[in-house]
Amino acid sequence: MKALHNYFWLLLLCGTSSAFSQHIPYQRNGLVNFVGYEKNVLTVVSEHAGETLEKAVNFAEINALETILFKGVPNSPAESPIISDEVEAMTKHPLVLRSFIFETGCRAYIKSSVIVGKSKKKKVHFVAQQVTFDLAGMRKFLEKNGVIKPFGL
Repeated sequence: MKALHNYFWLLLLCGTSSAFSQHIPYQRNGLVNFVGYEKNVLTVVSEHAGETLEKAVNFAEINALETILFKGVPNSPAESPIISDEVEAMTKHPLVLRSFIFETGCRAYIKSSVIVGKSKKKKVHFVAQQVTFDLAGMRKFLEKNGVIKPFGL
């Protein structure tokens, strides 16, 4: 929770209030921490901000998903990313990945998503969102759509 507050203060100090009062675009921030893992189900807490609580929650979920897919979650069984080359994957499969990440494609693989911390400063909402993902299901989807090779090949 302390990291959540530190990040938000950094955002507020680095950004101008006029930048926040208009539109806060999504940008991966990497603030994703491992919580638990059991039977190919990974739980993380992701921190993000948005001009509404709904957008902040959505951004936190996307941030968690992108971290799992392209960076891996430190100190977890998912330390290695599912997709090893983000640029190549986005170049070869842009429609599949954009739909999966930014639209409703990944919803089928989110087992739960709960706000575990929130605050509001001026017109900016900050959240810490605990999200649980079905990693096996995500891998199967990505294999089926040719984004990654089947395990063992």
